[in-house]
Amino acid sequence: MNKYFIKEVNNARLLNDFIDFPYDLYKDDSNWVPPIKKDYIKLFDKKLNPFFAEGDMQLYLVKKNESVVGRIASIDNHEHNKVHNENIGFFGFFECYNDPEIANLLLKKATKWLLERGRVAIRGPVSPSMNYESGFLVEGFDDAPRLMMPYTKSYYPYLTTDLGFNKVKQLWAYKINSRHVADNSKIARVAESIKLRSGVRLREIQMKNFQEEIYTIVDIFNKCWCNNWGFIPISQEAAIIMAKSMKPIVEKSLILIAEIDDKPVGMIVTLYDYNEILKKMKGRLFPFGFLHLLNAKNKIGWLRMMLIGVLPEYRSKGIDALLYYQSALNALKLNKFHCEGSWTLEDNHVINRLATMMGGKVYKKYNIYEKFITENIRKKK
Repeated sequence: MNKYFIKEVNNARLLNDFIDFPYDLYKDDSNWVPPIKKDYIKLFDKKLNPFFAEGDMQLYLVKKNESVVGRIASIDNHEHNKVHNENIGFFGFFECYNDPEIANLLLKKATKWLLERGRVAIRGPVSPSMNYESGFLVEGFDDAPRLMMPYTKSYYPYLTTDLGFNKVKQLWAYKINSRHVADNSKIARVAESIKLRSGVRLREIQMKNFQEEIYTIVDIFNKCWCNNWGFIPISQEAAIIMAKSMKPIVEKSLILIAEIDDKPVGMIVTLYDYNEILKKMKGRLFPFGFLHLLNAKNKIGWLRMMLIGVLPEYRSKGIDALLYYQSALNALKLNKFHCEGSWTLEDNHVINRLATMMGGKVYKKYNIYEKFITENIRKKK
């Protein structure tokens, strides 16, 4: 009789088991930040998550007797395959105890589901796409994750590679000191010169037109990132959801839009690292969690710079450096000195050079893995 058995998640009770498992797995890990369950469950709701307009997902649990010991999602992302002209599937939401047998059961089941849909490779973790949490942490276990970044067990990469997966891409997170950027006289001179030469104007996001501003940011994102590895465009529907979820936690001076002749040509998006507060809330918004959020800003020590981009036709003008510099100045006005810039692709040399020029240091790394699941892919390459 097998020690473990796998179960397809096909009802509300099993979905609750799927969502609850990490709370047990990480209960003794002081760095793990529990997501707010009320919001987390929306990721799996086909009516609420716009991912399902262009993708499908099947969840699985591994159990021992009645106890959950592992979980995984097998993900078929039609939009990714259309954008990148690939025929691959994904896995995500991977969590398990340190047992190769559990990992094997999970990844074999996810692979089988994708093979039945004609996919020829499996890649992950992405939960459920590159626009959400992505990668297994491989460096930086001594620190809690910043807002909307993953934190995973140190043994996950070994369990995965032992099953024939190979690293396909690494994601980097930079630690940036706002004072270092703002006090650098060379950077200040360059920033002033860029303003004069390019005619660019920086402005804060307009909260009274917040949804329209989010559309502008998403439009710049889609145009800037369209040639990046793993890119998936953000839909207008997703932008609306993003606007509703972000508005309560936005500090307008940290979201800047660059304009030339009143045309938006670039942007930078930085948020308070609310993970510092979410950790105290233990996944519960009520009864006291909401009060934590309302009173949090002065207590939060870190920021997370999520996005920085300039339209392709306006690059090489230094607008990205100007955005970076002004963002650091604004952070200092808020008495915020530490910022994570994340994530960047390991081979995105333009952004990585900019981060290094601003004094950023890579302090966390995340791997994404891939495995061929049929020999047909070799014939198509």
